[in-house]
Amino acid sequence: MVKLYTNGAGNIFTHSGLIAAHLAGTPVEVVMKTNDEWKADKEHQKINVTMKFPLLELDDGKFIFESTAIAAHFARKSLMGKTAF
Repeated sequence: MVKLYTNGAGNIFTHSGLIAAHLAGTPVEVVMKTNDEWKADKEHQKINVTMKFPLLELDDGKFIFESTAIAAHFARKSLMGKTAF
């Protein structure tokens, strides 16, 4: 299952990714911590050097940054057509 890292329930950018995942029927595990908790997490700092959220971790261990790219990732799974036409 993919993981969506966020710094709070009120993060509107996180919501766009969650909405796209929901519409695509993709289950998502949400990992939420405060900014201070994220800053104290040295392993997370190695991955998310900008400390911006949301951040999506895929099943293969790759990461997607930026809310629009995250929403597009979910949309490509089932919401968009199979071709450009």
